[in-house]
Amino acid sequence: MKKYSFAIPEFMQSTFFSPVREKRDIIIILMKSIKHMLISSPVELHECKSESKLHLVKSKMNRLFIESKEKSYSIAFPFLVDDDFNFYTNRIGSIDNQVTSDVISILNDDIFIVGNSMYDFMDGLSEFTDRNHEFWDFLLQLFLMEDGYVRLDHDPKRADPVMHPEHHFDIFYSQGSSWKIGLKDKLSLTGFIDCIDSNKNCHYIE
Repeated sequence: MKKYSFAIPEFMQSTFFSPVREKRDIIIILMKSIKHMLISSPVELHECKSESKLHLVKSKMNRLFIESKEKSYSIAFPFLVDDDFNFYTNRIGSIDNQVTSDVISILNDDIFIVGNSMYDFMDGLSEFTDRNHEFWDFLLQLFLMEDGYVRLDHDPKRADPVMHPEHHFDIFYSQGSSWKIGLKDKLSLTGFIDCIDSNKNCHYIE
């Protein structure tokens, strides 16, 4: 397993720690994570002064782990990445700053958020597909991917031993699908990674 860690500066807190409610939020986090890794250098954890960090874990699974003092969460990272932090996908080739900006621009556009029809949305894509003919395939890949969202929460303010344990996993993010697994003690980031890493021994619920 390889793990690369990046400090998350204060001005980027809202990017990575706003509530996740829908697939659009996950895709924006993925795009902004790539942007951050393209312009930043990995840090040694013992040298990192920031309490918030982004970790790219490469093993049999490829995942992002995004960590703060209060909570951490993980999503699948469905892209190829080399040792120089160049990002690729079979659908579009290189994922660079332009591609990530285009995706974010579309997802933040009113046509996508409140558009009345699929045709309005497709018309809005023409600017991007004219520039990159594989762009629609890439966007479709993002919406069809299994994002694997899991959040590790430490919530003493709302703690309830039956309904809302202080330490718990939140599985999925939409209100109709999300459910919790209570934990007896606080789990470290290493423990969080071990729970999800399919190369490690399986954990049991007792």
